[in-house]
Amino acid sequence: MHASASAKTNGARFVPCAQPGCAALVSSGRCEAHQAAHYRQQDARRGSEGKLGHGRRYRSARMLFLSSHPFCTDPFLSHEGRLRPAVVLDHIIPHRGDYDLFWAEWNWQGLCLACNDRKTALDHGRTRRESESKPPLLNSTSTATKPGGSVGSTTHPETPRGGA
Repeated sequence: MHASASAKTNGARFVPCAQPGCAALVSSGRCEAHQAAHYRQQDARRGSEGKLGHGRRYRSARMLFLSSHPFCTDPFLSHEGRLRPAVVLDHIIPHRGDYDLFWAEWNWQGLCLACNDRKTALDHGRTRRESESKPPLLNSTSTATKPGGSVGSTTHPETPRGGA
């Protein structure tokens, strides 16, 4: 009989856990123990919500923005005229840690999960066949410039801790 790295049970295919050295058989990816450890490592690298700027103030601002902008801006024109609920507050221009750009409401838009995933992949330099087919466009309801046409800092009611 031919030895294989995968096993079949009741028609389901199982493969070894993706964690090096683990022989547990799973349907895909990692076993439960290693998946939990992988998520903990990702969280440690990423930092806490507060350090990312996603604390209570951000969650409140996000909810307020999405309640007044309830539909995806469809930056890829992929919804074919159908309205989809916005569930993600996206930064049109990635803030990359810039506090003023993070809080600049002119830089916010509501996106559905599909548009957010696609835009995030493009912003992070990952390419996908579908992402390359249509370049991202700014929706007419959300511009990347402040009134007057300039991109710059905006005022916000709270300064960073330890700031002036």
